[in-house]
Amino acid sequence: KPVVPEGGFFIIADTSDVDLPAACMEETSVACGPIMRRDWALCRWMVKEIGVACIPPSAFFEGDDKDLARNMARFAFCKEDASLILAAERLVKVRAFLKA
Repeated sequence: KPVVPEGGFFIIADTSDVDLPAACMEETSVACGPIMRRDWALCRWMVKEIGVACIPPSAFFEGDDKDLARNMARFAFCKEDASLILAAERLVKVRAFLKA
């Protein structure tokens, strides 16, 4: 579910309806720190399984506030039209992982 911006080059999406495979939360990453946060796991999964890169918003938060971004993903749309069309085609695959 996109949060429609009034301007800029990024859009935030609410990912709370995406049923992220549990194994994703068991992975580790030096970049995200000692705790694999859901937004990081989802963004890593998006690249691997969907073929679309997005940014974990908790990277922009500190301390306990990082949890505010747990169900968010940040997408850049300052791309060539062909890249955006390809991303849109790939994002359709996320439907298979939506909670019922």
